[in-house]
Amino acid sequence: GGDYNSSTFNPSADKEKKISKLIYWKKENGYNLSATKLINRKLVNNPQSNKIIFFAQNYRFVVNHFGDGPYSPKSNIKFQTNQFNSIDNLKNKSTFNIYVKTPNYFEIKFKSILQNLLLKKKTKIIDPQKKIDEILSDFKFAITHDPGTIFLELLGLNYPCFLIKDKAWNLNSKFKKHLKKLKKINIVFNNSTELLKYLNKTNWEKNWIKAQKHKDFLFFKRNYCYYDNKNSLSQWKLFLNKL
Repeated sequence: GGDYNSSTFNPSADKEKKISKLIYWKKENGYNLSATKLINRKLVNNPQSNKIIFFAQNYRFVVNHFGDGPYSPKSNIKFQTNQFNSIDNLKNKSTFNIYVKTPNYFEIKFKSILQNLLLKKKTKIIDPQKKIDEILSDFKFAITHDPGTIFLELLGLNYPCFLIKDKAWNLNSKFKKHLKKLKKINIVFNNSTELLKYLNKTNWEKNWIKAQKHKDFLFFKRNYCYYDNKNSLSQWKLFLNKL
């Protein structure tokens, strides 16, 4: 869905390093290759809606492209708790209706700390099997703690999404530097309280439109979630025919 070069790797995971080089969305040998998960997709939000979608992540204990794996149980627990605290803060200190969407492996029968906390607080949980393209038009914007696939997909398709930083991340210095630049244009925030303050005191919709034209936003998309909606298929065909 995005760029594996945002993460650090288990030194023995040579396969992941090769994948990283393959799907790094930069101009390579004259080709501008679009992220394949973005092709032929269009996402729209509903500015009039009072509903916010929070994309939560419940990590499994495996090596993944997000960082050095496998994550320790302590790290997983901390990340789930951090997400819950943000969701609870958004519910209690804003007028928005918060809905939580998790990956489709996060089923009702699958017990986790995050799930138990959400259910205990009677948080609105979207059916994990629901396809996001079918529901995003009901929401004003999205929030996540996960700088991985979902964040890259939404930014790549210009759907308003805010990222809350998390100490559980294990990202390389280059990606951290680029996220820091997104923070300056109000896309990345240190915590949910900082995000709420921004949403309550500024015209975030106007700022979002402005941010989409900012050089740092365009650079981030170019390198991590590139999508040329006019030439994406033709560029891939040219590239594949040369293999």
